[in-house]
Amino acid sequence: MANELEVRYIVATGVVTGWCGDPDQFGNLGRGRDEEAIVYLNTGVPEKSIDHYRYDGLKLVDDLVAPAIVPTIKEELADLKARVEALEKP
Repeated sequence: MANELEVRYIVATGVVTGWCGDPDQFGNLGRGRDEEAIVYLNTGVPEKSIDHYRYDGLKLVDDLVAPAIVPTIKEELADLKARVEALEKP
């Protein structure tokens, strides 16, 4: 089957962690962790990178989410200082 895709994903979140589009290599993908599962879909290899996709139980969904902006330690300390100062004011 030239248009089949082996997909490994995290069951709880649907986050895709691997895929293989070569039928001769199917079965070699393997589960990396206990919480992962493998499915076979009737689709070709997607054009976008793997981090764009989530498996929703039926198909791959283009679900790219921008990474969360994590404040730096300096920003967190400045925020905490401002909160403490606000509490100390009568």
